[in-house]
Amino acid sequence: MVSSINFKWLAVLGCLCVAGLSNADIIYNNFGLGSPSGWVVTYGATVENGYPWDTGFNTGSTAWLLSSITVDVGWYGGTNNVIVDLIADNNGSPGTVMDSWELYNLPNFSELTPQTSINVSSIGLAANTQYWVGVSAGAPDTLEAWSATDPAVDGPMALNGSSYQGQQMDLRLDGTAVPEPFTWVSLASGLGLLFARRRRTAKA
Repeated sequence: MVSSINFKWLAVLGCLCVAGLSNADIIYNNFGLGSPSGWVVTYGATVENGYPWDTGFNTGSTAWLLSSITVDVGWYGGTNNVIVDLIADNNGSPGTVMDSWELYNLPNFSELTPQTSINVSSIGLAANTQYWVGVSAGAPDTLEAWSATDPAVDGPMALNGSSYQGQQMDLRLDGTAVPEPFTWVSLASGLGLLFARRRRTAKA
């Protein structure tokens, strides 16, 4: 009877562990319900149009395995191609690029919100840490617009690497929470006790 109960508890603990690692959740989301009012991203020479834009976000108290990035970017003209970067923070500004993705054939930038999602292969994000997502042109004639938040959400922003606090671009990140070390230690200890008790019961 005791052995049966132990196995039941092992099954419960195992299911809880798997569930904790498999449920995707929102890491950061500033998407609003308003119409897009984007800023153009291109290789041009002017300050308004010439440089990549970066939006910063903080992971909060949880460590994550990033699974997707969603940006509100649409096509305006020229070559329909942008580059999306995940960037580490460097003293409050965008630092080293952690990974990059090229997007082609984006939807037209119009009154409809052109959300585009990127599937990510489980990139680890530390807890209580700021990161950045940047969008830049994929070709010299690229005209793509990254929508500003509506209603406006203020937060970390950067233009050509220079950071400031202001209205952010639409951005959402999803991922799986990584259990804290204490959670893993508690789970391992519980499993060890159950195995030890089962062995004593079997010998008796």
